[in-house]
Amino acid sequence: VSVSLDPARALVSVARSAKMHTLLNEGCGFGVSILKDGQASVSNHFAGRPADGGLPEFKHVAGVPVLADALAWMVCCPDRQFDVDDHTLFVGRLLDCGYQDNVEPLLFFGGKYAALK
Repeated sequence: VSVSLDPARALVSVARSAKMHTLLNEGCGFGVSILKDGQASVSNHFAGRPADGGLPEFKHVAGVPVLADALAWMVCCPDRQFDVDDHTLFVGRLLDCGYQDNVEPLLFFGGKYAALK
């Protein structure tokens, strides 16, 4: 979620039971990858339904992994956090970002994948 444009900040909500929660509490940066059309298998992988064919490919930006072929990505350094029930909201300042031109996003709505067309 975008929080602020100046300075640029983003927010992620992470379950306290998630492995990522421990890493963020240690001050590690986080990456956000926005999937493009045709990456449903990658979405399913991170939803706990991995397909045969191995792990998605990553690249490192500012020492943080992001998906190599994502539509867009952001790398943030966490600097604030807020406990909310069984999750923590981590706010991070933007360190780097990028995107691909002329690429459609992967959409998921109503329990299924969809297209903009």
